[in-house]
Amino acid sequence: MLNGANAFAIEGASGEWEIVQARRADLVGPGQYQFSGLLRAQQGTEGAMGANAGARMVLLTRQLARWR
Repeated sequence: MLNGANAFAIEGASGEWEIVQARRADLVGPGQYQFSGLLRAQQGTEGAMGANAGARMVLLTRQLARWR
């Protein structure tokens, strides 16, 4: 986890994206996960905190390309 694994971007209520890391992600239903052991507001995303239940999430991997 501390080496950058299990990183997610979560869309906050304001439309900004917070980066979090999870120690654990358990599948609890179709397309539904329960996360535990969170490190929140990674990479300076403190201002984006405040996501609601059902917020959009993206798994961040090294394979993601940067769009300009």
